[in-house]
Amino acid sequence: MSGGLPLDLIQQGCTESLITAVYGKERNFAIPALMNMGKTYGAVKAAHNAGKEVTICEPRTEKYADLVEDCEHIGLSAKVLPAFDGKNEQVERAYCPTASGEYDNPDAETPVSEKVKNQRARGVSPIEIHENFEDEHGYPIPCQEHRDCPYLRAMRELQPENYDVLIGHYSHAFVERFVEDRIVVIDEFPAGAYVNSLAGDVLRESVFQWAKDNPELPFDSLDELTGGALSENDIAASNKWFGSGYPQRDSTGLTHNRRLFADTPLAVYTLLNGTRLDNGLKYCELGNGRTGVYNPRVGRKGKLTFYLLNRPNFDAAEQVVALDGTFDKTMWKLATGIEFEVENVLDEKRRESYIKDTLGYHIYRISIHSRPTSGGRYTDPERVRLIRETIEDTYDTDLAFIGSYGDMYKHETNLAEADVLPKDSHNREDVIGSGMFENHNLGLIWGSNHFGDDYVKMWSALGGESASRNKDVRNPDYGSLGNRVVRWMRESLTAQELFRIGRDRSKSVIYVYTAHTPEWLPINGTGEVFRAWSKGARNVVEVLRELDGDRHTEPQIRNQTEIKQSQTNKCLRELSRAGFIEQVETSLQTNIWRDKELEKFDPKGFVDLTLVHTETPSLPTTDHGLQDAVEEGEKISSQ
Repeated sequence: MSGGLPLDLIQQGCTESLITAVYGKERNFAIPALMNMGKTYGAVKAAHNAGKEVTICEPRTEKYADLVEDCEHIGLSAKVLPAFDGKNEQVERAYCPTASGEYDNPDAETPVSEKVKNQRARGVSPIEIHENFEDEHGYPIPCQEHRDCPYLRAMRELQPENYDVLIGHYSHAFVERFVEDRIVVIDEFPAGAYVNSLAGDVLRESVFQWAKDNPELPFDSLDELTGGALSENDIAASNKWFGSGYPQRDSTGLTHNRRLFADTPLAVYTLLNGTRLDNGLKYCELGNGRTGVYNPRVGRKGKLTFYLLNRPNFDAAEQVVALDGTFDKTMWKLATGIEFEVENVLDEKRRESYIKDTLGYHIYRISIHSRPTSGGRYTDPERVRLIRETIEDTYDTDLAFIGSYGDMYKHETNLAEADVLPKDSHNREDVIGSGMFENHNLGLIWGSNHFGDDYVKMWSALGGESASRNKDVRNPDYGSLGNRVVRWMRESLTAQELFRIGRDRSKSVIYVYTAHTPEWLPINGTGEVFRAWSKGARNVVEVLRELDGDRHTEPQIRNQTEIKQSQTNKCLRELSRAGFIEQVETSLQTNIWRDKELEKFDPKGFVDLTLVHTETPSLPTTDHGLQDAVEEGEKISSQ
């Protein structure tokens, strides 16, 4: 299909899908619209057409100015919601000047902004911080000394009904008046936005401090709670102390005790009343959309960890719409508690055409293995260097590189210290949802996304199921829910990273060093492009470099090697196929070989991109998808 589906008609189709989803309905919908389909703008326009007010939960603050402009373009009033430490130079937004560093003393050992943000991270609300904060000299929070803090004043005076569209973070959904009687649009999967954790000594010390403040409880340490020291009477007495309802967060004393966390009572309640799963984790429903999970051993060091899934209550919302190009029903249900119905913008065939022709993506999987990356323990810097240099030499341009933080910076053999990263490199934790690589048309995604088995266990336990990996390395199995978490983590998130590169709709070539991509993603070629040289091949090259002259018979070569005759012959042919040597004469007695490009031989390995494409795809600068196939686009817009 020449030129692909016209982008303007696809965007129109996306808007119409959203109108279909929201108009006159109370169900919650997911719109799995890919990049450049205009899904956020379409959601606002659809709600406006339906006469509904909207709240957009958007984590990327750099998009706020564009969202405000989009709203004004169609005659809607928009308000960016206040944020505690959310100073934004691009858009008008109320914030706390103390939390944003405006009162920091450069000579202070700990800046006041760090102190208040530490309290916020431990669960103290912004109002409590402003009411109770005192520094080491007994002074209150600076922004309250002579007047109201701009953040508190804005939160108090804001009237949501005065605005067609509210724009804020995922966390703004916890404020009921920001979602009440409005369509709530959640842009991209909220991932860890609603999951908190306490681990190791931090959890241990917080439980100790909290028990110390509540001496009527029959325990004073985490060890007593986890070590079987409590009797049935002790557990009954503890539950009587909690009362008949669910436990609540406790921020008492947090402004003066840096070792206390508001989630500690929920951790204790989970340990007392949680259901033990088959893999040893405990799971407990905590009411108000909260679920607690306790894992007694996380990571190689075996840290005990408490996880709290704290979902906003969307009951007051008119409707919730999820926007996610790689939407996964299971993960969204776990994170939000909502069962979404799916309203597709494109069918499978048109989606493939959109990716390949309209957006111009050429995607090559350059490994036939999973290649999971998380902690950076299994990545060879020399392999990264060889693959990167081969790709860049092929196209004579720099590539954009996406890999895990562990691979790039954390492990002792990390890629940064090995100096093998291109200048445009970012860890995968930062790129999803961003446009940092939108002007690049050549990219390398290193490995599949994998946060480790404990991450899979956590999400599965939050869904009330046990997940444990079997011992089959080639075909790991985590159980029903665990496998779905893995598929989302390993395939959907890797695809999200891929779509961060080349968003300008010029032809883009992306190499993915993993076999795991979603089934719906069109792949132009698959193969294992890296080959490590055998000890025998390296030995043959050493001999060739040491022999005098430029032509050598097989007996001459064979007599100098440390390997068998048959292996020597095999290595010579391998080197010939790779283009390092060539056979110039053949007789009944022997073959004669000569150097072709032996100076380019790297003992670390060899990369052959022809295994995934016979012709090197070009990187044109002309736009795709803005013309042609009008009749096909009209079909899209009428879906």
